[in-house]
Amino acid sequence: MRFHKQRLTTLVVALAGMLACFIPLGRVPSVWSLHGIEGARQVTLGVFGMAIVLAMLGHCGREMRLPARIGSLATAGLVWAFCIFRIAVLGVGLPSFDDDDPRGGVYYKKACAAGVMEACARLGDCHWTGTCGVAVDGQRGLDLQQKACDGGVMSACGQLGVCYEFGGCGLGKSGERAVALYERACAGGEASMCNNLGVCYHKGQCGLAEDHTRAAHLYRKACKDGDSSACHNLDLMRN
Repeated sequence: MRFHKQRLTTLVVALAGMLACFIPLGRVPSVWSLHGIEGARQVTLGVFGMAIVLAMLGHCGREMRLPARIGSLATAGLVWAFCIFRIAVLGVGLPSFDDDDPRGGVYYKKACAAGVMEACARLGDCHWTGTCGVAVDGQRGLDLQQKACDGGVMSACGQLGVCYEFGGCGLGKSGERAVALYERACAGGEASMCNNLGVCYHKGQCGLAEDHTRAAHLYRKACKDGDSSACHNLDLMRN
């Protein structure tokens, strides 16, 4: 029974380590490529498989228990060592680049192609402004922001909402779509978009009727979440 518990603990530890290796990509040093990182993940899966095999060898007989125990613990340790290295070197979030740093565009393209939606949103911003070493391309920027929004990046949804409200970014003016995107972004935690939606209700814009009660609620929510403009707007309503 004791050996079974140790074997189960080893497998749980190895599984946790393997899952940690699938944290979204962060920094990508020049000596690494996204394909290389994906390859390393496959190696990790293989190592985890080894941990399973070694832990199960205890069924083969008493003489196999000690080697199996040592091997499975060592394999679990290898999984964790790899993950700690990966997180320490690559990080767990997207890096920030100066606007004139061409590495930004290169990285965002790779990360976006790998399915990191926040990188798609940042690359879209770069194409809108012609920064990060990429050319101005309004349509490309719009497509990337839409992809990021569809992928769950609420800031991208909010940016699209601004485009629809004011008729920019190559989009026609549409208060209805702007409100829908503001509502989605606000519900997703984008405080600035709660403020934008509050302005629509406060001023009777975006095709909405004035509703100061709803506006005040949105301003309070955005202010609580750290948007200073919403705090200011709420003070104006009270005075």
